[in-house]
Amino acid sequence: MRSRRQTVLLARLREVLAGKDPKRGRRQLLRRHPGEIADAFPLLEQEERAQLFALVSSLPQPYGILERAEPDVLAEQVIRLGLEKGVSLLRRLPVDLATAVVRDLPTDLSKAITERLTAQHHRVADLLTYDEDTAAGRMDKAPATASSTLSVGAALAKLSQVHDDLANAIYVVDNEGRLTGVASWHTLVAADQGEPLSSVAVDDPVTVGLGDPKEEVVRAFDRYHLLSVPVVDEEGILAGILTVEDVMDLVQEEATEDAFLMAGLDEEELSLTLPTLTIATRRVGWLLITLLGGLITGALLNTRGTPLPETTLLFAFLPVVMALGGAIGNQSAVIVVRALATGRLDNEKPWGFLLKQFRVGLVMAALCGGVVLVVSRWAGILPSGPTAPMIVGASLLGVILAGSMVGAGIPLLLSRKNIDPAIASSPLIGSICDLCGVSIYTGFIALWI
Repeated sequence: MRSRRQTVLLARLREVLAGKDPKRGRRQLLRRHPGEIADAFPLLEQEERAQLFALVSSLPQPYGILERAEPDVLAEQVIRLGLEKGVSLLRRLPVDLATAVVRDLPTDLSKAITERLTAQHHRVADLLTYDEDTAAGRMDKAPATASSTLSVGAALAKLSQVHDDLANAIYVVDNEGRLTGVASWHTLVAADQGEPLSSVAVDDPVTVGLGDPKEEVVRAFDRYHLLSVPVVDEEGILAGILTVEDVMDLVQEEATEDAFLMAGLDEEELSLTLPTLTIATRRVGWLLITLLGGLITGALLNTRGTPLPETTLLFAFLPVVMALGGAIGNQSAVIVVRALATGRLDNEKPWGFLLKQFRVGLVMAALCGGVVLVVSRWAGILPSGPTAPMIVGASLLGVILAGSMVGAGIPLLLSRKNIDPAIASSPLIGSICDLCGVSIYTGFIALWI
């Protein structure tokens, strides 16, 4: 749930964006921590995000804010800027963040930008060749390195020239780039400045491999309480490093992925750049399996023994309709709860998010209803005539839309009442979706039969 500080910040940002004094707006941004401004992007509407991006870009040092923004937020702006300006933006971002942004872009634009960066020999092009779920796909390729003969004082001078996130340690490498040791910033500060680096560096440091999965990276940080870990290839050559900030992102992604997989969802559901149709087609797979199971049950009831009356056979589909409504409600609830937990949803102004859930529900309802009509006609599962397929199809449309809205609305309502939506949502949503399913389905049966 949002803190009071975040609420005040959002209100002031909207005032600034609605005003016509860019100088005042820049002053307001400069008074806030860059991370707070970056976290506000997903909570704004699309047009407001574009305005805020333009305002941030006009600051003397805009990348202090932009490098803290989420990859999908920046990907949305790259799409809006186009190829030339998008490449210019990516070249100024940290390599690991720029790589994540390119992966969030539509295929055509991603390919064009990758070709441009490859031609410019940019490091992002190299990282894109690795799987994003491995250590290599998340590493930064610019750690501070030095030979073992370099003095401690010179090593400290080198560390002062790298980005703050990478300045906690210097890595000792041989002439071939093979990692032989590491010295932390604290060790260097406490040592005699004239000593060689080899006298203070730790030999055989903890490392991860290029192909190690992200789960192994998280375990290494947890086991050894690291601030950064070097990434090496099979020959021990230093390829890059991962910082504690990278691991925090990985932990959050893992939590989101696990929660979403339990509900049959994709971890990219919260991305700002993912179209409605793509979300719907990714969600609908398990729902169609449930639906086909119900249709097969209806076929068995209609072909074994004495044929059932039309009304009785229709009631055999009631559990399927209820199950679909509950599944949709659960999916929407998981998305909203996770969006609230990760600060990507404003519970004061959720209308854009709710509209997107409604559109997704509409597409899924159309797909499920179409399957019912096609299969019932082709296999004769439902009673002959148009009435039964119309009842089931219309009921599915109503139940899926109701499930989407109930699943999204209940967590938001609980959040506004300062009740943890993760605890209270599931039983309440299940009961309401079941009630809606029974009411809608029996209502259509009573109306048409």
